[in-house]
Amino acid sequence: MNDENRSDRSHLKNQGGGVSVGRNDDSVTAISDENSEAQIEDRGTNQSEAARVLKKIRDEVFDSSDEKLALALGRSREEIAEWLTGEGTIDGDALLKVRALARERS
Repeated sequence: MNDENRSDRSHLKNQGGGVSVGRNDDSVTAISDENSEAQIEDRGTNQSEAARVLKKIRDEVFDSSDEKLALALGRSREEIAEWLTGEGTIDGDALLKVRALARERS
């Protein structure tokens, strides 16, 4: 690496902002935001925001019924209940389907 490239990158190390870049065991660059939960889809939604979205759609579109939402998503009622209490992990596919169902039914 020449001196010009090194100096272009050195200023990045010293700029705060809560984002860190590091190497994992496979030498692939990993980027993480130190101040937030992991994102579960490309919109940047984390678990707590996904649970809020899920609850809002369940309440407004599915008459506050875990069972109706579970049936629409092809998931179990227990899994929906776990997602809403924070005991389960909402995956990006489920969140995508919930949003699509909300658009269709509104």
